[in-house]
Amino acid sequence: MKFILTFLLLGISSISIAQKAQVLLLDEDIDGTSLEQNFNVQQGSTAKSALPDRDLREEVLSAVPAIENWDELKKDIFFMDLASKTIPQLKKKYPELKESQIKMLKDKR
Repeated sequence: MKFILTFLLLGISSISIAQKAQVLLLDEDIDGTSLEQNFNVQQGSTAKSALPDRDLREEVLSAVPAIENWDELKKDIFFMDLASKTIPQLKKKYPELKESQIKMLKDKR
């Protein structure tokens, strides 16, 4: 029984060692041919960004002065959260904002 378990474990570990890691190239200007020997190389999306347009984000969020002090990452996350989360979820995650502000921003988005 121990022999069978050892054999199975060695077989599984050798399979996992033989697998190549996946590399996703997001920039179309990067030449991935040198990576193909050691990695599974795939070209990513041709879309420029999954983040919101900065001008649109700033236009919407400018209605609430408290948000001006946030860093860029927090603004991006909040802007995306406006589209996907409910008002109670947003209120819990961003307690510094009033529920009326969140509702206004959600409607404006």
